[in-house]
Amino acid sequence: MHIISHGAAQTVTGSCHILEAGGLKILLDCGFFQGKGVEMSVKNRNFPFDPKEIDFVLLSHAHIDHSGNLPQLVKKGFKGKIFCTHATYELAELLLLDSAAIQMADTDYINQKRAKEGRPFIEPLYNDTDVYECLQYFEVTEYARDIVLNKAVQFSFTNTGHIIGSAAIHVSVYNEKGKKKVFTYTGDIGRYKNRILDFPEDIPQSDFIMLEGTYGDREHDEIDTVEKKLLKYVEETCLIKKGKLIIPAFSVGRTQEIIYVLNNLSETGKLPPIDVFVDSPMAVNATEIMRRHAYLFNPEIRKIMESEDPDPFGFNRLHYIKDVKDSIALNKRTAPCIIISSSGMMEGGRVKHHLKHNIENENNSILITGYCEPSTLGGRIQSGDKQVSIYGRTYDVNANVLTLNALSAHADVNELMEYVTVGDLVKVKKLLLVHGLPQSLLSLKGRCERTGFKDVIVSEPHKAYELA
Repeated sequence: MHIISHGAAQTVTGSCHILEAGGLKILLDCGFFQGKGVEMSVKNRNFPFDPKEIDFVLLSHAHIDHSGNLPQLVKKGFKGKIFCTHATYELAELLLLDSAAIQMADTDYINQKRAKEGRPFIEPLYNDTDVYECLQYFEVTEYARDIVLNKAVQFSFTNTGHIIGSAAIHVSVYNEKGKKKVFTYTGDIGRYKNRILDFPEDIPQSDFIMLEGTYGDREHDEIDTVEKKLLKYVEETCLIKKGKLIIPAFSVGRTQEIIYVLNNLSETGKLPPIDVFVDSPMAVNATEIMRRHAYLFNPEIRKIMESEDPDPFGFNRLHYIKDVKDSIALNKRTAPCIIISSSGMMEGGRVKHHLKHNIENENNSILITGYCEPSTLGGRIQSGDKQVSIYGRTYDVNANVLTLNALSAHADVNELMEYVTVGDLVKVKKLLLVHGLPQSLLSLKGRCERTGFKDVIVSEPHKAYELA
């Protein structure tokens, strides 16, 4: 048995790991590398393995950096089953179709320039037809249900509380004598103090663990500070400066959590009479998916929905926008308002148009609520760049740049340690760290070693590790 990471090894995108066990090649996630540059495009277009040789895909959750290359996997010959939870399937359909639409639009734009230069056209990685073909291979299952892949291998999911439907994957491998070894791939781990989702479930005793380390070197602010800080930012930007508060946010998870915080402020009479716009068709659809899977919410919010507020994602002056004309109209609006729009890293989606129209106005604010890969537009704004390029034009960053990291959907270092230390550490033969930048993973490695793990490895790209 061995594992090899073809993505998310000393980086935070492109999750793609092959576990060879019991005569099977099992792909754990198949995500996009995100960020700018030719290197990212090449990585996304070329698999460092033959998709035809993969027997099964086990999908931890629907985020594009974990699911985004599945249609191309099928397009290039994969014919096995893709297992995931019910909520992940619904979100994956939504996100993959959006990914296809973005690729087709980007390809059209690039090919217009290539036509003028007399260069050959390029093709998108996949289109909507490819997505629908890929979805035919999905098979949904429940948490805590054992699924047999062959006589030697079975797996189950447990809830990680990262986004709706997210799961850690536990693969049990039996030898000829019936002795079992358990490999756990954590996927992305959520928060133990989550306002909406249920908390991460304990993982079973494992012999080998592949652990994410996005925030392996830092702690988040306490979640109890979120309402106070967000209200402060709203008042400073919208009441005092009469400006717009632009909140780039992932359509799945982050947007709903921000809405829920604003809903609480509205219900308690603290939110000023300011219009709030959710300008993301995908976020509107994702919110409906979350409503359908409210059984995955934590007990506190379920109790509130049953007795006090049946719709935590709706309040007076909250407007969901789908039509592009209404989106364009927001940029002509002069009255103070809050605009929540995707994408969170600001690489695509309607938020780029809102940034273009508002980033040079010092009365406006940009509120960053989660991780941004350094090479993305969001990463450059977050790092303090005074000028950024948006749609090929340079803009001065005059708007106030704010952060609110307590809303992160990823566990911080303390929560990672709480998650991974539930069992007997002595029985964990190997702990592999992925999905983090080198400094984060090295810091987490030291913490794990001091805690008692005996063999902790920062996974290197394309390197096979024996699990024996």
